[in-house]
Amino acid sequence: RGGQPLAGRSAVHTHTRLHSPEHRAREAAAAAVEIAAAMTQQQEQQGGAPDSAELAAKRADYYSKWDKFAAESVKEAEKEDEKLAEEAARQLGIDKSAPKSEAEKKDMEKREALKAAKKLWDDKKMSEAAAKAIIGEDHDGAEHVVDEALLGSKRVVHFKNSKNSTYRIPTGLNMRLVKVFIEDCENCTFEIGAITISQHVEISHCTGCEIVVKAPQSILQIDLCKDLNVHYEQNVFDHKEHKVFHAGVSTSTIHVFPESGGADKHSHDVDYIELGAREMNERTKEEHQFITHWQNGRLVTEEVFRSKGNMPLTRKQIEEAERLGDGDGLQTDERAAELKKVGGNEAFSEANYAQAAIFYTEGIELAPLDSKLRPVLYANRSFAHMKLGRLPEALSDAENAVEADASYCKGHFRKGLALHALKRYHEACRALTTALDLEPKNQQIKQALGFAELRARQSGMCA
Repeated sequence: RGGQPLAGRSAVHTHTRLHSPEHRAREAAAAAVEIAAAMTQQQEQQGGAPDSAELAAKRADYYSKWDKFAAESVKEAEKEDEKLAEEAARQLGIDKSAPKSEAEKKDMEKREALKAAKKLWDDKKMSEAAAKAIIGEDHDGAEHVVDEALLGSKRVVHFKNSKNSTYRIPTGLNMRLVKVFIEDCENCTFEIGAITISQHVEISHCTGCEIVVKAPQSILQIDLCKDLNVHYEQNVFDHKEHKVFHAGVSTSTIHVFPESGGADKHSHDVDYIELGAREMNERTKEEHQFITHWQNGRLVTEEVFRSKGNMPLTRKQIEEAERLGDGDGLQTDERAAELKKVGGNEAFSEANYAQAAIFYTEGIELAPLDSKLRPVLYANRSFAHMKLGRLPEALSDAENAVEADASYCKGHFRKGLALHALKRYHEACRALTTALDLEPKNQQIKQALGFAELRARQSGMCA
């Protein structure tokens, strides 16, 4: 105080004062004013009018150049200030990225893991988009057999923007499709003869189309369509399992054969307005969802409600749950975790391993500590990690599955596979032997154990 300033502080303070954004901007503005004044003086000395159009244009041009210079100077100064702040923090031993507690460290690790999984998922979605067969764009009056020659290596079929056309996915298709989408089509016929891996067909924004289901599909999701006819062929519709979810669907009909067989189809009309669709909170009438399924010997349509875990429920299911004392309709953490497991399984079946891992992680966080779902979720996530090449994580999850339930065969099996992939063959033999003891007739485990024993002998690690 009153003496010489501290070394280092003086330099930083002087640099900040002389090179702050405000200081650089003032310098630029002052320079612009001086140049404009000089131009005016020069013009007056030459006898020209100081407010002539030519002078105004030149003045504007110079101001524009100096405005750009000022803006660039401000950006440069801000970058320099950031570097100075980082350097000062480094000298003081401050690391803003370091966690301040063990809880914060775990939270940061979790965020980084989810970020990595999301990147993998985004990359996977991009590759999926490249692997999707877009069929029908601008077709009018076309007729196509959607076979291997047309699809190549693409396993997701997306019919889009077609009119007055017919498309057939043959029953004998020699490749496994992942999913089928039908979008923005008019007066078309679609024959779906192949079973998809997801057993899920999505139809949206279509008018006057015929959908002929020739192979089992667990779920049809139909949204914002009009004048559709959905036909299930004989012995295709599973009366206990198959469902049609729909929202915003009008003047359409679903046809299925009765449970007892016979030649006459049972037809059921659906129209979201007649079914009582209504606006609710921020949901529009068109977003009001219904489910059509087989009940008591006939097709019925019921309103769909969503539980806390986003599980679709009918009013009857909610009432039954309340009668059994299950609160507000299956809205337990256990069932929410079950839903996450289902989502993970579907993502896994579509080879979306990163997204599957995220689903399983969310399920683990939801499942109670004593839940029988925990070892299942750990084992499933272990397999997803294996598919992503994350072998240490795969082993860790398999060990967690075994710890949660030592009698759970799949936990030991996943542990054995992870150890085998890590080339720890003798340990893999022990884990797989335990799994085989639990399920002596499981051929998959026998085969894996045989491979592990062979590798162990080859590597000289067998006793």
